[in-house]
Amino acid sequence: MRLTQYAAVGILLPAISSLALAKVDFTKDIRPILSDKCFACHGPDESTREAKLRLDTEEGALADLAGVRAVVPGKPDESELLYRIISKDADEVMPPPDSHKKPLSKAQIKLFRQWIAEGAKYEMHWSYKPLVKQSVPERKKSEKFVKSPIDAFILQQAKSSGHHPAKEAEPITLVRRLFLDIVGVPPTPEEAAPFLTEPSEHNYKLLVDKLLDDPRYGERMAVPWLDLVRFADTIGYHSDNFMEVSAYRDYVIGAFNRNLPYDQFVIENIAGDLLPDATPMQKVASGYNRLLQTTQEGGAQADEYVTIYQADRVRNFGSVWLAATTGCAQCHDHKYDPYTIKDFYSLAAFFADVKEKALGRRESNLKLSKSIAQDWLGNGNDEIAKIDALREQRVKIESDIRKKAALLPYSEPETDQPAQTIEKVWIDDTTPQGAALQGNSPWKFVTKPEPVHSGVKSHVREAKGLSQHFFDKAKDTLEITTNSKLFTYVFLDTLNPPKQIMLQFNDGDWEQRAYWGESKISWGNEGTVSRRKMGPLPETGKWVRLEVETAHVGLKPGTKINGWAFSQFDGKVYWDKSGIFSTTDPSKDPSFSLKLWTEQNKNAKNLPRPVQAAIKVPAEKRNKEQQQAILGHYLSQIHTPTAKHFRKDLAKVDEIRKKEEAAKTQGERPMLVAERTKPRMVRILPRGDWLDKSGEEVQPAIPTFLGTLETGDRRADRMDLAKWVVDKSNPMTARAFVNRTWKLFFGHGLSRRLDDLGGQGEPPTHPELLDYLAADFRDNGWNVKRLVRKLVLSSTYRQGSRVSKELMETDPANRLFVRQARYRLDAEFVRDTALHLSGLLASDLGGASVKPYQPAGYWQHLNFPRRSWKAGQGKDLYRRSLYTFICRSFPHPAMVAFDAPSREECVAERPRSNIPQQALVLLNDPIFVEAARSFAERILRESKGTPEQRLEWAYQQVLTRKPHAKEKSILTKLLDQQKARYAEDETAAKDFLATGSSTPSSDLPPQELAAWTAISRALFNLYETTARF
Repeated sequence: MRLTQYAAVGILLPAISSLALAKVDFTKDIRPILSDKCFACHGPDESTREAKLRLDTEEGALADLAGVRAVVPGKPDESELLYRIISKDADEVMPPPDSHKKPLSKAQIKLFRQWIAEGAKYEMHWSYKPLVKQSVPERKKSEKFVKSPIDAFILQQAKSSGHHPAKEAEPITLVRRLFLDIVGVPPTPEEAAPFLTEPSEHNYKLLVDKLLDDPRYGERMAVPWLDLVRFADTIGYHSDNFMEVSAYRDYVIGAFNRNLPYDQFVIENIAGDLLPDATPMQKVASGYNRLLQTTQEGGAQADEYVTIYQADRVRNFGSVWLAATTGCAQCHDHKYDPYTIKDFYSLAAFFADVKEKALGRRESNLKLSKSIAQDWLGNGNDEIAKIDALREQRVKIESDIRKKAALLPYSEPETDQPAQTIEKVWIDDTTPQGAALQGNSPWKFVTKPEPVHSGVKSHVREAKGLSQHFFDKAKDTLEITTNSKLFTYVFLDTLNPPKQIMLQFNDGDWEQRAYWGESKISWGNEGTVSRRKMGPLPETGKWVRLEVETAHVGLKPGTKINGWAFSQFDGKVYWDKSGIFSTTDPSKDPSFSLKLWTEQNKNAKNLPRPVQAAIKVPAEKRNKEQQQAILGHYLSQIHTPTAKHFRKDLAKVDEIRKKEEAAKTQGERPMLVAERTKPRMVRILPRGDWLDKSGEEVQPAIPTFLGTLETGDRRADRMDLAKWVVDKSNPMTARAFVNRTWKLFFGHGLSRRLDDLGGQGEPPTHPELLDYLAADFRDNGWNVKRLVRKLVLSSTYRQGSRVSKELMETDPANRLFVRQARYRLDAEFVRDTALHLSGLLASDLGGASVKPYQPAGYWQHLNFPRRSWKAGQGKDLYRRSLYTFICRSFPHPAMVAFDAPSREECVAERPRSNIPQQALVLLNDPIFVEAARSFAERILRESKGTPEQRLEWAYQQVLTRKPHAKEKSILTKLLDQQKARYAEDETAAKDFLATGSSTPSSDLPPQELAAWTAISRALFNLYETTARF
């Protein structure tokens, strides 16, 4: 906010006539004017600097330029700057007329004269100063207002301006304010009762703590955060196709509810994928790097969009984490802040390692199971308990098998033993560990009396035409040796034989095939390893062993197979025991030598935990328990002569493991996350032109004026950037977050520009308070709930919001914070409030985005491809509004009416409009009509007595108070009118009540229900219902 605006409304600074009496504050009084009027031509950007004059630094302002100095400290009349701003000559006056900037006002000129007379002292820009915790103003015992350091700072400035804080709000206002601010919906009478019955300090604190522990807190806090990171369900631009990133929203909700330290939150967002052994949710957090708009437009230029994406990331990085306009240095040095064009592209280089396609469809690269997501959100106990029970069962059986196997005799094979022929069974009753089973339809295992060759099961497929089932990604691979053969057993149905059968083997690809019968399956090239004919179909009605020499299908010694496919054309085919038949030297084969296997598996990660831990201990230091664990595992699962005796037991283990994996992967959601790749080269692009490759190559680096990263010869990466963001030396991060959090609870930030704490921003109204809170936040574990608690427990927060005539004249924008703010709720909470009151609101936490009602045809111009909105069903229609599907080109119209952003760019603060469309949405949008009807049903079922008594009950539900006599009179009259109207036209009543997906109660008279629905709509449309006081 510029000084001209300060002066226009007469705030903070008592009056222009008295400004000269107080010492001029460079940060508040001078810098905003210089930034607005001068920095475009005389600021940081050297390429546009006029007359070699720089006014953003003290050195530049005092420089001798051919015998002339812009500022001569203590001598206003000798200062060229003052001469130019008061000049009447159009060729000399500054700012020049062609700049289209207004000349300085008389008050501003007086400020400059006084500032120069006082010595013209420059100060470092306030947000770049080191962050130091400020001393709390002393409190007098008589000042009961001061309950916290916040209040001391507020009171000090209020008193210096001749004002006093407002009285504490009424208990009803306070309890509603707390609920709306912390969980985003108003309280029920039952929730409000404990505090309203006894509005003591103790009960107030209990209520605050209860709300901070409420799962709805995370949902409420997530809404402004998702605006910042431009979270949406579509990619934007002309096609605006769907992308699956909803798990990121779950991460944010869970992070707030778990009170994840903000520094950890920052690191996981920027570089969660780079953390050692990153958890699934940390990888999901790194999806922050993938939330930008991308294109699938045909004919787009890849280099152009790489440039667009990197600019988007640098802009968003600066806005989200630093409240800095880093994007303004894309084409030239920043005109108002010390960011250079090199700083911009050096920041872009941090994100050059994010693996992605510049053009085309972006494929998800993580699958997140429902159990993991729900556990993160704190409501996945049932799923986790099931997984834990299965794991415990599996671990116990594995342990019993190892103990049993460890009792068997074993000795190392002699080195002079002759080679042995061995058969290793890979598939029998079950598939190898880790195998990902796939096919045209699920694998089907059968038992006797159907054909079974070995064990208790075989697997069968009946098909018309081409069909197959297969697996890959087996952890327990088959290693090919010299002269080895792959084998399987097959049974062809006599009544329905196939025309062709085929085996395929995966060593990284599926280009190894052998087949029997006709040539119906077209894969591969005939007569090559990709399509080798082995002979006619086996005899039907009996088990036949098929063998394939590995060399015959191009599998070389040392190759490891991780997958096997069973294919057929027509017919019914049973398959059973499959594996490899090979010749080996036992002393050199880990399947015969424990010593050799142990050496080869010291760093294996696919072993049971007790075995994995034991094998890392040097052999001479292993205790008996560790020795037994290794020996038991080896003899039961690896050692060829003995492992075959444990197949049935291991099959049980495998069955449990599959159930465990199924439970883990149940309800999987794909997600776009950051994935590291080799960084691409980043150059400075002169004027931001993606076609101009003449700029110098840059490496990742933080803005020069903020320091350097100590990484030695190593290239800095996103982890280094993330750690710098939350380093104690960085003064901007804590200030940015605290300023935005203050806004959530007081209506405006201490600095009004939430997206820019730099040169074009506004100095904080209470700089010492902002620094006190920011340093306290940083020095106390970046604890978000602690910060929120500190804010809402203050007397400043508890003030009433009524405005006196005096304050309306002297502080209309409430910059002194000597009263609370009142404002209309954000779009999501307007809708949530109606659903909450109606009883329709679904309380499920997290999950995929949902589609509530939307006007037909709203997406008619959404093409490439053409799409139509299909509303959800059941509780998906009544989820909290932050789960609403966001299409960037066509965001939900009801949300837009209440100023929700499209999420195409970072939005730090939404505008608040007051337009007729908002009333139309509240009256006519199907969700509000349905909510009103549902609330009317509650009125008729849950309240008793006369219409006046029912109105009192309704007011208690909606507004936590009783209606005034005039309100009661107006609504009673409206009720009578509506009853009469619908008594004459029952069809209109039924049509009205039919709005929405839920069914109206059949036991309530339609005329009565429709009339009370009209009353409900009136209550939902009250400003008091949709506002926070």
